Amino acid sequence: IVKHAAAKTVKIEVRSAGRGFVLAITDDGKGFNPSSHTSGLGLKNLQGRADQIKGELVISSEPGKGTRITLTVKTT
Repeated sequence: IVKHAAAKTVKIEVRSAGRGFVLAITDDGKGFNPSSHTSGLGLKNLQGRADQIKGELVISSEPGKGTRITLTVKTT
């Protein structure tokens, strides 16, 4: 976040959700267009790690409006 987003504020939330948990990271940085962001391995690695633990990863971002990354994991 410090390196890429130039954010002034970062919020990290962890909460239980039924038989699992939700981890959400929100920043007020420069944001980006997730559908056109294909260079680099950072987002691909995040998705790969979420897949390994059978989690759902949602990335919401918009240029100039920051980013929110939400990981939802259900435990058995």
